[in-house]
Amino acid sequence: MSLSKSLFQLTVQELAKILQGQDLELPDGRVIKILKTDYYTRTENEKGSYKPMLNMEPGSVYVARIMNAFLFLIVALEGTDSGACVRVTSIQTQNGIIKGPGRVGTWIGFNMHQQTGRLMEREGKPLLLSMEGVLTPEILPVQKTVLIPITDSVLSKYTDHLAIHFMSERLDEAYEEFLERIKREWITEDELKKRLGIS
Repeated sequence: MSLSKSLFQLTVQELAKILQGQDLELPDGRVIKILKTDYYTRTENEKGSYKPMLNMEPGSVYVARIMNAFLFLIVALEGTDSGACVRVTSIQTQNGIIKGPGRVGTWIGFNMHQQTGRLMEREGKPLLLSMEGVLTPEILPVQKTVLIPITDSVLSKYTDHLAIHFMSERLDEAYEEFLERIKREWITEDELKKRLGIS
């Protein structure tokens, strides 16, 4: 993505979508791909463990301990106000997929409530995670599924199904824009098949 507009100028909903599929370099040099995210609004963050994010800049990273899980939260904008956040819930590692926000935090190495850091954008390189304090990553069993990213050639295999889906949804966008959005948001062939109801 061009650095002419920062990712962190996007709304929390936009940021949650665009982070899916982004590569991220961790402080120890490991590179992961963010697969799935969800988000919390500023209002949802006004109480409890998430409240410190109301005073943090967009792009800041905040680790909240909920029960025994350390969560990977990225501060984002809601309108013009900071304090909403994106939560990373699934990642692709070199060895496989880590699913679940608590398992993601454990694999990355978050180990302290209110640990903070920042995501940094770099032209032509993965996002970079910078953290205060020391990370203590744990080796977790991973799902060994091989992910096949959605390319034009993958899309071409499902032309009929995609056309039916496009027509049935009555989407207010051009078909070409729909296909580009599919590649960006659905990410893998497995996800595409699931969304289209193909077994």
